[in-house]
Amino acid sequence: MSPPPSGPPLPFAKGFAASAVAACGAEALTLPLDMAKVRLQLQKTGGPGGAPKYRGLLGTVATVAREEGAAALWRGLVPALHRQVVYGGLRIGLYEPVKAAIGGDGLGSKIAAGLATGGLAIAVASPTDLVKVRMQTDGVGAARRYPSALGAYGAIVRTEGVRALWTGLGPNIGRNAVSVFLFSFFSRGFVRARPLVVSLKSPSPFLHTLSLPPPPPRPGNQRRGAGLLRRMQVRPDGRGRARRLHPHPPGRRAGRRLLCGLLRLARRRRQEPYDG
Repeated sequence: MSPPPSGPPLPFAKGFAASAVAACGAEALTLPLDMAKVRLQLQKTGGPGGAPKYRGLLGTVATVAREEGAAALWRGLVPALHRQVVYGGLRIGLYEPVKAAIGGDGLGSKIAAGLATGGLAIAVASPTDLVKVRMQTDGVGAARRYPSALGAYGAIVRTEGVRALWTGLGPNIGRNAVSVFLFSFFSRGFVRARPLVVSLKSPSPFLHTLSLPPPPPRPGNQRRGAGLLRRMQVRPDGRGRARRLHPHPPGRRAGRRLLCGLLRLARRRRQEPYDG
């Protein structure tokens, strides 16, 4: 069965509005899961402090709700909605116009359009992502510093400078690049024609050994499978992004941060980047 024909692409304004509304609805429903992800990523493991405080998705959600109240699971909702309006609206709203400007409907055009629109959207929305992560970890083990989203923007600019709002931009762009490539590659009918046997130069052994039977030719199944694969591949980068967005103690130089990070990385388990 072939997929139903799609109509002409929406104008930019309608595409932006539809993407922003859909992204904001999904963000409001899934923000507690994102809170658990951030807490797990920023938690120090394997140290002399004993057992980790947060264990697993449900355990982290339960711990946060018990110690800080159920409302704390939605801490950072306002900057999260800011991010989805800007990032989701620009990335999806600009995709079809940019792909049409590049020309063609091939895989290369889709990847190029996705990289261009995703990179632009991330560059614009990066401050909102920073404030979201800061507010999600605000008050953990210390007094709260950010009473509101707008107050957080102002406090970061006053104490750390305007450039600090774009901390973690590099990992964000890298995460988007991997996501766009994997989604475009696997959703292009590749899994429809043959069993999924992937052989890519990747640090993950998962893609080297994956062999799945061919699913029925349904675009929805392809997109869900592509989404799962790209999320698994970008998980280590997401952990690094959260660590970059979390404020470091003052006075630590860049070289010392790099050396300490390499030493910690050498002692950690190989699967630890997939925490959260």
